[in-house]
Amino acid sequence: REQLRVHLEPDDRFVASAHVATVYHEKSAKLAKGRRLVRASRDVSSSLTLFTQRVLPIAMLILALVSVPILILEPQGLPRLKSLERELADVNGESDELKRDIGKLRIEVRELRDNPAAVERIARDQLGLVRKSEVVFQFGKTPK
Repeated sequence: REQLRVHLEPDDRFVASAHVATVYHEKSAKLAKGRRLVRASRDVSSSLTLFTQRVLPIAMLILALVSVPILILEPQGLPRLKSLERELADVNGESDELKRDIGKLRIEVRELRDNPAAVERIARDQLGLVRKSEVVFQFGKTPK
């Protein structure tokens, strides 16, 4: 009662001073303003929720439906992917062929290192060498 400056009359009616009425009006104005702010924030919140739950997914779906075919069919899209796949297949084939050649060359190197007969065979066949004790006969081609 002392905070509100309310005086009780003998017939139990409240008589408030002018100050209490002013405080009451100020507080009710602030409360009304706060309610408007809360209502406005609810409106913003509900419109934001509506945007994130309905509008944004639909917009993203439309964007995807429009952009995906464009990105796939442009020259840097699916045609480029197909050409790169063909190039990769060619390179893999060439790589496999080179691996087989490397394997053959390793076998040949091991054979030359370990087998003297293989060295002699290559010297005779590829270089045309002969031993000192051998006699070489060369025959000319017969004219036709």
